[in-house]
Amino acid sequence: MHFALRVDSVDSFAALLDQKNISYTRSQSGRKALFVRDPDQNAFELFEPDAN
Repeated sequence: MHFALRVDSVDSFAALLDQKNISYTRSQSGRKALFVRDPDQNAFELFEPDAN
């Protein structure tokens, strides 16, 4: 289980995480989403809604 937040741009957040050297994984399903853990190791997802 994890918490998910809708964002306007997954790529923008990925760039910010890269700058801060915070590891994350991208969705393997092809969705515009990434998964990251907070300092307490709680998992959460950042996802971009489908354009449809």
